[in-house]
Amino acid sequence: MGAPPADREEAARLNNRGVADLEQFKFGEANATFRQAIALDPTFLPPRINLAVARLYEPDLPGAREAAERASRVAPEAPQPQYLLGLIARAENRPADAEVAFERVLAVDAADAGTNYMLAQVYLQQARIDEALVRLDAAMSAEPYNASVVYSYAQALARAGRRDESARWLDRFSTLRESASATSFGQNYLEQGRYAEAVQGVPHGRGIHG
Repeated sequence: MGAPPADREEAARLNNRGVADLEQFKFGEANATFRQAIALDPTFLPPRINLAVARLYEPDLPGAREAAERASRVAPEAPQPQYLLGLIARAENRPADAEVAFERVLAVDAADAGTNYMLAQVYLQQARIDEALVRLDAAMSAEPYNASVVYSYAQALARAGRRDESARWLDRFSTLRESASATSFGQNYLEQGRYAEAVQGVPHGRGIHG
């Protein structure tokens, strides 16, 4: 049985307040707020996802993993929990688990730049260069102006012995780095891909509303 309408409304309000805290990098405050929202409506997905995001950036990797796994059990089809589990596995040096998680995201959204880029990093760590190049190609198709993707592509080509091609992509990277239109991936909040960002929520079912 679902939460009463008043509790669902309050859970949504708390969730969105927590999102605002995350945007101000107040990860501890966001953590507490998302917990309040979950307590009011345990079936409401957005605060469950967002709790995993807040814990990831606190950082509290074991807590983030637990929260992401719980969110995945609530909504197995949602890409966000699996993406977060992939990031956590990478941070904990568990490449096999990261690969499984990112592949689950790609089964839902094969074109996502962040997932393709992150999976490429897993492959590069294992010296699976050809597979990494395939994923980086896909990431570039989605975000052709992403400097991180271009740089990784150049590095992968170099490791594959394709040094002339690598040099051309390094030139492109240098040009992109000076461009105002360039994007990139990083380690901070809002820099690790769209599925590692908090989601707004409205109290209608379990859906995600961004």
